[in-house]
Amino acid sequence: KGARGQMAMEKKLIGKALQASLNKDSDVDLAAMLNGMIDIPLMSEEQEQKLFLKLSRSIMNTFETLVPEPVREILTNTSPEELREARLNLIDRMNEAIDIPFKSEKEEEEYFTAIVDFLL
Repeated sequence: KGARGQMAMEKKLIGKALQASLNKDSDVDLAAMLNGMIDIPLMSEEQEQKLFLKLSRSIMNTFETLVPEPVREILTNTSPEELREARLNLIDRMNEAIDIPFKSEKEEEEYFTAIVDFLL
């Protein structure tokens, strides 16, 4: 039991360290994904990337507020049905909390669906 408990603890610590390292670059990856999906008229790609980086940081902060770490851990072990329900709820809540300039609600829903899939 002692060795198993130690291995479980190490696995959890490694998972948290991996998640932390992934999160460091997640906002940049998310910004690049959004920049590929959304074109903003009269802005260069570089300007768009800066805007999407700010937006992705806002999205990451909103995600961490809406889905705190203990809930994220639960979601990793939940059933597919419960995960689908949580996903749809999160898409709706993010769409309510964040406005993407120059985009309709329908377009925002499409983007937030891709964003939530990216985050989950």
